[in-house]
Amino acid sequence: MSDTPHPFNRPEFKSQKRRPKKLLIVVVSIVLLLIAGGAVYYYLQIKGSDVDQRSASTSDEIIKEALGVSREIAEIAQTQGHEAAQSKIDEKISQAETKEQQANLYTLKLSTVLASNDPNAATLALQYAYKAEELFPTFGSALNIADIEYAAKNNTVALKYYELYMERSIDSNGESLDPSGKTFYEQRIQELKA
Repeated sequence: MSDTPHPFNRPEFKSQKRRPKKLLIVVVSIVLLLIAGGAVYYYLQIKGSDVDQRSASTSDEIIKEALGVSREIAEIAQTQGHEAAQSKIDEKISQAETKEQQANLYTLKLSTVLASNDPNAATLALQYAYKAEELFPTFGSALNIADIEYAAKNNTVALKYYELYMERSIDSNGESLDPSGKTFYEQRIQELKA
């Protein structure tokens, strides 16, 4: 046997072994932002712009609950694996009291499966995205579908959902709820229309 270490045991590859954990953290962060955005959208768009203090505290509770669940699922995925995380999310879906909570949990299923090594991750993620959209449509649910369809080169469907995202991300005062994404997705829409 040679003294040369296996190519993937070399020091320069050691940091790459942590990639799934970093990817999971990034994906969970994105999901948290989408869930928070969905809650903000709900209270600004559906409840109207005259949100009282009680509604604002309810929105804070929803966001705090979503963050707690996301952290719990991330921990399970890291320590017990993605299948255990998916099972825990399924359990939470069956216990959810509202369609909004169920939709948020399907969004969490989407991000968890995308962070896994499942060969069917894209197909499953798309199913979860459509389920979230069906249960409680938000600009986040439309964006998830649009991005997955775009990656699959289903440009007609992607365009439809990018346009829905843009429409839903405007509050009752005409302001964008996602100013950082607005320009990027306007350009994406123009690209798809060309």
